[in-house]
Amino acid sequence: MSRVPFDEYAAIKAVNWSSLKHMRDSPKAYRWHRDNPDTGDTTGRMKGRALHTLVFEPHLFDAEYAVFDGDARRGKAWEEFKAANGDKCILKAAEVEEAKAQAEAVRSHPAVQPYLDGGVFESTIQWKDPQTGIPCKARPDWWHPATRTLIDLKGTSTLHPHYFARIAARLGYHCQLGHYQKGLSVVYPGGPISVKLLAAELKQPYDVALFSLPEDFLYAGESEVTELLRKLRQCAESKQWPGRFPEAVELEAPAYIFGDDENPADFNVSFAGE
Repeated sequence: MSRVPFDEYAAIKAVNWSSLKHMRDSPKAYRWHRDNPDTGDTTGRMKGRALHTLVFEPHLFDAEYAVFDGDARRGKAWEEFKAANGDKCILKAAEVEEAKAQAEAVRSHPAVQPYLDGGVFESTIQWKDPQTGIPCKARPDWWHPATRTLIDLKGTSTLHPHYFARIAARLGYHCQLGHYQKGLSVVYPGGPISVKLLAAELKQPYDVALFSLPEDFLYAGESEVTELLRKLRQCAESKQWPGRFPEAVELEAPAYIFGDDENPADFNVSFAGE
């Protein structure tokens, strides 16, 4: 289990959750994203990575990030700064200060502090899925061997447990962590693994919560991952990658056209050309 550069991790011929999650949409979507990986970067992604580094391995920050004091990412000063900082991730001063404030809120949380020492950050694990034989890989945020605890950090707009649980289910966090848990169990057998979602508000006051995922939530995620891997194997063997609706589907009319209470104005749907 070692931390390798992301480019090396991406080159490993194995299935990770970032690609497998597209099977939730359709095999066609999975194949397209597999063949057209998103290699671009955005300010949001860079800020997210900075937060992870500042929370789990703050001593790595100066070696991996550069702080730009200018006002805009354009012009001569910006181009010269980029050239001088090579492969470093470049953030503006205000963005770094925000990430540092968020990280401080996370690191000072009493429920988080017991896990900060002795953990391993973004280490690569590889295993063969026991049910399908498909090679898998993962890069967990934080693995704490002493307590056999897996922690994944997520930025969020809400810490309300009910709404955050719905967000987690919709975005497949339970599947992602079920995938990680299965991999860690194969690579490091020896007892149950505790799985936690570390949720951090992205706006002031930067509140924090450490949510434990119950066994039934994780079981549902792991079961879905197994089914997605089985579907992936079937598609690879048959060389058939159907879309979401391979057969004709009857369209169900919305209730409001029959005079029911549902209001069409409740739906915020836009169409090309509007």
